Amino acid sequence: MSKKNKKEKKDKKDKKKSMSLSQIVRYNLWALGVIHRAAPGRIAYEVFCNTFWGLLNFLLDSWLLRYVLNSFQEGSASLGAMIIVVVGMYGGYYLIDMLKDAVAYFILPKWNLKVSTKIQKELFEKSLAADLDCYERPEFYDKYVKAMDEAAGRVFAVLSSVGDMVWTGVNFLSNGALLAIIDPLLMIFSIFPILFGLLRKKELAVYHKYVADQKPIDRRKNYIRRTFYLNEYAKEMRLSHMEDSQIAHFRSLYGQYKKVLRKHGFKRTLLGFIGEFSGEAISTVGSAVYAVFQTVVTGNMMVGDCAVSINAISQLGWILNQSVTDVTAFSEHALFIKDMKDFLEYEPTIKEDDTLPAAKPGTIRFENVSFSYMGSDLQVLNNVSFSISKGERVALVGCNGAGKSTIVKLLLRLYEPTEGRITLDGVDIRELRLSSYRDLFSVLFQDYKCFSMSVVENVMRRKVTQEDATTAREALKNSGVLEKIDSLPKGIDTTLTREFDPEGAVLSGGESQKVQLAAVFASGAPMAILDEPSSALDPIAEYKIFESMIKATEEKGVLFISHRLSSAVLADKILVMEKGVLAEQGTHEQLLERHGVYADLFNKQAENYFDSEKGGEANG
Repeated sequence: MSKKNKKEKKDKKDKKKSMSLSQIVRYNLWALGVIHRAAPGRIAYEVFCNTFWGLLNFLLDSWLLRYVLNSFQEGSASLGAMIIVVVGMYGGYYLIDMLKDAVAYFILPKWNLKVSTKIQKELFEKSLAADLDCYERPEFYDKYVKAMDEAAGRVFAVLSSVGDMVWTGVNFLSNGALLAIIDPLLMIFSIFPILFGLLRKKELAVYHKYVADQKPIDRRKNYIRRTFYLNEYAKEMRLSHMEDSQIAHFRSLYGQYKKVLRKHGFKRTLLGFIGEFSGEAISTVGSAVYAVFQTVVTGNMMVGDCAVSINAISQLGWILNQSVTDVTAFSEHALFIKDMKDFLEYEPTIKEDDTLPAAKPGTIRFENVSFSYMGSDLQVLNNVSFSISKGERVALVGCNGAGKSTIVKLLLRLYEPTEGRITLDGVDIRELRLSSYRDLFSVLFQDYKCFSMSVVENVMRRKVTQEDATTAREALKNSGVLEKIDSLPKGIDTTLTREFDPEGAVLSGGESQKVQLAAVFASGAPMAILDEPSSALDPIAEYKIFESMIKATEEKGVLFISHRLSSAVLADKILVMEKGVLAEQGTHEQLLERHGVYADLFNKQAENYFDSEKGGEANG
């Protein structure tokens, strides 16, 4: 066995050991607390319903059968009286069942919606508060995904298990009491399901291993399915032969499924047969022989008591088996609830503090800033120092991997420097209120995302009002895409993408980028950060965009990252990054005169552009 497999096995073993009974109880109670805080009547309703239906089940299945058969044997009640009792009880049952359905259709959905909405809201808020480096930690990210996928369903599963235990408890007590009244010796036969129920617990443990072994295969299967129907894979799948490889992988999963079945199938079958059927068979057959003997041979038991005894023992056997399942379910719930609770109780290192002073526009300084991503010894930034004055236009340039985007993330306080500090008018930004500091910036990232919402919502990036239409249209005009948006069926109210709206618009890469650039123009933030704002545009469109950008941000500071150094000419200051170090800084003219890194890059780009122009003219 490899070291990795040994470690994984040890981790799983340690995790099981660490989940004590008190922890299982605590996590399940925590889940019930979540439900109670969101919908106070929901738990009480579940307990009441299962108590009531447990009693009703006992009355209809056991008490009523005993009453009818014994009354008929003794002649203690007339046929009419027995019919009235039977009709009355079943009539009451169906009437109550109708009331239960009415509650289930009109009230329960509202309670359940309150609970699931509260859970999802808390998960959304926590995911927004979580440090970005959490997404780079597999252990944390796994908990996040599990919490999002399982949260509401698992919390309701805890409530359902509580309801099941109440129902089985009521049935056990009522049927047990009836057996004790009829003949206390019958209780002996109810012990067998308990003994064989332990094997049932073992069978459930094997089932859980079976499910765990299936999950990686399921994930791979679902991934392959996504590549055939998601838009992001559509072009590659049609212009290559990846489908052959994917289909081959899909077929190989069948063999993996068979291995899992071979590994666990026989053991599950054997344990299931012994645990579920053998215990109940011994209990039911034994009690039936004893009851019939007492009725037919000794005459110590009435016909109704005999029939009810056999039925009640069978019920008790099923109930005790089910109880083992319920107890095991709480252990399983606890594992998932723990992940959810851990995620919700996670304390980010970068968080809001309302007691700190609000940030105001000013001069931002990087003072000897170094940075490494968590779990990496590689320094992405090394002793970087520069300043951005209020209203200044700064270009950040350099080759891929030079550290440009990392500077933006640190500037926005999405990460903290490993060494050094960032200040705003001399105050460390960690000593300023986080939300007010981030409100100083409007940002267009290189890997921007368009939301499947209206154009105006994508531009305003918040819940919009009627007054926002003018602002959005002006911003779209400045970014050069208003004419295209006006040509759409619903104008700025058109939904982007067709994922949820068949009449939605699918924009080109350049058009989508212009819409996101419009969001920067529409923002009232005093500083704009543009990470490759023209990456999806041709040179002519790029020139127009930068002209518009200069005009639209006349009273704003601007930090823009661009590989095309022609745009850097427009900047008041240029920062040149090379391998995580600030190699040069100055104006375009100053840097050209130094004949350093910037001048070399600029001249090479100019030569390439000139050569391409000459080639175009020759071909023309």
